[in-house]
Amino acid sequence: MNRHPHPIPGRRRLPRPLLALLVVALVVGGLSCTRSEPTPEAAGRRLIFIMLDAARPDRFSSYGYERETTPVMDELARRGMLFENHYAQSTFTRASLPSLLFSRYFTKPLEKLVSSPRAISLPSQVFHASVDDAAISFPRALGDAGFRVTALSATTWLQAGVRFASEFPELRNLSAEIEFPVERGYPNAAHVVDDAIAWLDENSSPDFALYLHFMDTHFPHFLDADARVYFGEAEPPDTFGPLGRPTDFFREATAFEHRYLDALYDGSLRYVDREIGRLIEYLRARDELDDTLIVVTADHGENLWVAPGRLEHLGPWFEEVARIPLLVFYPGRVEPGRTQALTSNVDVAPTILELLDVPFPPGKMPDGRSLVDPRIRADMTRPVFGPDGIVRGPRYKILFEQLDRELLARKMPDVATLQGMLFDLQEDPAETKNLFAERPEVVRRLLTAYREKMEPRFDRHQQTRLQKAPEEAFAIGAASFRTSRDIKRVAPQAAPGLAGFHDWLRYGKRPGTRLLAGAGAEPLEIHFPMPDGRYHVSAVVLGDLRIEAGGHTLNTAGRAPEMDTKINSMQELVGKVLALGVVEVRGRSFQARIEGGADPGMLRSFEFVPTGLDAAPKAPSVKEAQIERLRVLGYIE
Repeated sequence: MNRHPHPIPGRRRLPRPLLALLVVALVVGGLSCTRSEPTPEAAGRRLIFIMLDAARPDRFSSYGYERETTPVMDELARRGMLFENHYAQSTFTRASLPSLLFSRYFTKPLEKLVSSPRAISLPSQVFHASVDDAAISFPRALGDAGFRVTALSATTWLQAGVRFASEFPELRNLSAEIEFPVERGYPNAAHVVDDAIAWLDENSSPDFALYLHFMDTHFPHFLDADARVYFGEAEPPDTFGPLGRPTDFFREATAFEHRYLDALYDGSLRYVDREIGRLIEYLRARDELDDTLIVVTADHGENLWVAPGRLEHLGPWFEEVARIPLLVFYPGRVEPGRTQALTSNVDVAPTILELLDVPFPPGKMPDGRSLVDPRIRADMTRPVFGPDGIVRGPRYKILFEQLDRELLARKMPDVATLQGMLFDLQEDPAETKNLFAERPEVVRRLLTAYREKMEPRFDRHQQTRLQKAPEEAFAIGAASFRTSRDIKRVAPQAAPGLAGFHDWLRYGKRPGTRLLAGAGAEPLEIHFPMPDGRYHVSAVVLGDLRIEAGGHTLNTAGRAPEMDTKINSMQELVGKVLALGVVEVRGRSFQARIEGGADPGMLRSFEFVPTGLDAAPKAPSVKEAQIERLRVLGYIE
């Protein structure tokens, strides 16, 4: 089966007369928006925003998939505008959602509320910057314009205490309110639709926005009745666990394993589409369907084992996790059509606000552009951008390894010193051949375009105020460490045994989640943004390391658990929490020096307790069932 059935812009050259006709058709047709203000007699302005977590457009039948997985959403697409090449700015929810909500390339990620019973885990960016003063989320803008705005969410990331969750005046975190099996990890689509219908029944506001976050297309997946439609009555492969994950995905999948995983995912999509159908029928029965703006999209896609090590999401911005669905349904305001123009989630907020006749408040500006403008939809040359060196054009895609602080420095970096991945999607839609070293002129051109687009936005982001530290224990993991020299990133399947190894590695199923030191590794300086203050600091370590910070030294030889010098592909390197001492952070940066000992060592994270609290870290008020559900979802190990 073709693993990349979606169309790639520029893949075939159309004859010039036919191309001209296509552009004219796109300009004349598509999204249309009248600018007249609604009258008091109008039925009201209504938005239902459907977020499908980890949804892949190439599994929608409306996008050309051979299976009829999405008949309900196909009908919305047939009567609305379907965007065939729409992209998320990030490959994980916590970074993607803020970008979508605020139409911003640069935002801090949603806080990761739980990583262990000991401490809240945060990315270091949470202290670096928030959104700038010129940003406003579309839920906030709608609320300020008099809309009743409510979110019904099956994801754990939208809950009380998370900064961006407060953008919704009303929020129901269904994953906390509803009892459901621990092994599922999330309330299913039936719960979300039941609550949505109940909310619509009691709502009396003529102008409203209802945000619905579904998790059914996210792992775990189960061999249920919908999956059996595609898999039949065969026995599942014994290489898969009960949650739909292969026990070892750092190898090539067999055809039978692909068939099984595809059936699990397609069955989940079929199920959520059917439940969305109940909501659509409810609106139709009330004669409200055609007066409601319905937007369907995703926060990111999903890897389905297309290559060794590529399962679920996070990681590099490959098409499977970057490309997502977008369909906009609003009869009378949105003319039916399709476009292959490149669009992205920063374009969603301005599109919604324009269609609902809500202008951006004075002084507020989006990074994206409204897709109501037919010129945007007809422009086949407009690229998509993402933070930390992502450019996706009609033909080429580039993913730089360097971070924005180097790519967007005042002086343009020498292309010869850069590394990354460059793919010619016209010739290589499966992204198998890295042309970064072979085509420096293309690299230079895309870097120049990236700098022109992103440098002013990055500068604006850097100037926003640092946030204060949480008033509870928190942790910063190795993925956020900035190091004094480049460290090779190694996935578990490629990690060497550490016997005889004398260097540093960034290691983990998720990139860089652990910092490994071979025996006798040379000292390494690390730092990351932190608010100034005094903290009780501990380190989560394994094996033999020496850590110096704030005038304190922690030598773990004989104190931390021993580390096996043979690293197998699925080994869990957890570590032990050892106290370092009270450290005063100055200059908004935590700094430490680490070096290897006589045996290999691992540093996973630092834990911090503000000195205003008790010296001992206080565990968050999280039930064990919630921690287990997060583990089922793959958010914690």
